[in-house]
Amino acid sequence: MVRYAKKEEIGPIQKLRREVNTLHAKGRPDLFKSGFGKELQEHIYVYMTSENNRVAVDVREGQVVGMVMFDWID
Repeated sequence: MVRYAKKEEIGPIQKLRREVNTLHAKGRPDLFKSGFGKELQEHIYVYMTSENNRVAVDVREGQVVGMVMFDWID
């Protein structure tokens, strides 16, 4: 099921974000920093609380297995 994320799912979402950042940093070190620093970790809260941003998750058998962060743009 794909739906908007809940605040209690931030832990699994952060795990996925860390994995994605590692892949990006390995593939394009000219654009992405390695590691998952405080700035990146806290960025999820902007998307979870802003009216112009959202986080959606793919949940299977009660586990978050995918996620996307997106912006509403007029």
